[in-house]
Amino acid sequence: MGDDHGVAAGGVARELLPVAAAQVATASGTEVAFEVDHMDDATRQGWSVLAVGEVVGVTDAAAMQRLDAIAYSLPWAGGDRTHWMTVTPTRITGRRVVQP
Repeated sequence: MGDDHGVAAGGVARELLPVAAAQVATASGTEVAFEVDHMDDATRQGWSVLAVGEVVGVTDAAAMQRLDAIAYSLPWAGGDRTHWMTVTPTRITGRRVVQP
């Protein structure tokens, strides 16, 4: 996975802007959906995955340091991401996209 998200400790982790972190703190413990997808224009193929589960803000400094270590690229939208959230999936669905 690229950008500002990754898989860690059985869940999906994502870096957040400070303003979004406040929203996650309010939503902590609720069910959310996290979608990631990719489409290759040259091959006209791609995939999409949707994970649904409980969201929790990451506050442990050691856990945030481990997550920072797996975030190997920068988010395309820019901005400093200083907070992390995790989604522990209870349901995962996905599909491959193949164009003739």
